[in-house]
Amino acid sequence: MFDFPIRKWLEETKSYKFIILITITYLIIYSYNYFILFDYEHFKKILPFATDNSVKQLIHDTKKIIWVFPLLTVLFIFIRIFLNTFCLLLGVYSKNEIISAKQIFKISLLSEFVYIFRDLIGFVYELIYGQENINEFDGSLSIYSLMKNNIPSDSWAILPSKSLSIYSLLYLIVLSLLYKSIARTTFTKSIAFVSIYFLLGFSLWIVVNMSVNLFIK
Repeated sequence: MFDFPIRKWLEETKSYKFIILITITYLIIYSYNYFILFDYEHFKKILPFATDNSVKQLIHDTKKIIWVFPLLTVLFIFIRIFLNTFCLLLGVYSKNEIISAKQIFKISLLSEFVYIFRDLIGFVYELIYGQENINEFDGSLSIYSLMKNNIPSDSWAILPSKSLSIYSLLYLIVLSLLYKSIARTTFTKSIAFVSIYFLLGFSLWIVVNMSVNLFIK
């Protein structure tokens, strides 16, 4: 019933509008997060043996380039969007569907608002309860929250288990509904198709993420 209005809206709305909105929203959220992160008290907690002068110097040096960190984070998020788009396109071309790359990219962008919603909740939670309680929110509603007592603090499984959450399920559902609209198929077929290529894109994203983390360490 709603397929035609959604399809028409997708066709008429330009992708750059979603890109701008997503970029601005994430920049605001992560600029705040990094501003809090590079705080004297926070550094003293993670570097308890460092002298006051060395901590202050580190903060001073870091804040000169603090603007780089939100930009890199947003860039990394768009890598995830492109990976999901690429994997969905593999599925579309394998089925010989007449769906353009532009349409697939657009529904991937729209689905990203699920993760924006998650990060906005985290942003509000941090404003209310403070930085010291943010770990209670981090990884909540995920597989990690159910298994954290059995996962070592340095385990490779932390990132995938935190990433597989109620939000990734919502992302899958939203992406499937949007794909259903442009492919003109049933929701059952849509979610079966999208699940395969979403999991492929998710796996690639985890590999890229873990590789970057290892490189930084």
